[in-house]
Amino acid sequence: MLDAVVTHPALADVRSLELVCQPELFPFYARWGFTTEVGTSHLMRRTTDPRLGHSRSGSSS
Repeated sequence: MLDAVVTHPALADVRSLELVCQPELFPFYARWGFTTEVGTSHLMRRTTDPRLGHSRSGSSS
């Protein structure tokens, strides 16, 4: 499936593709040219699902 995504003609002019994955999958995605070298970018999340991190429920900010 990733072969189809990274070679799709509609994405030919896209400067970068972003991917979120677990660290153990870094080598797998590196086969398609993905890298952990993303400069100063960081992933941020806002969720009310306690399984996904800190919950915002009950927060006054």
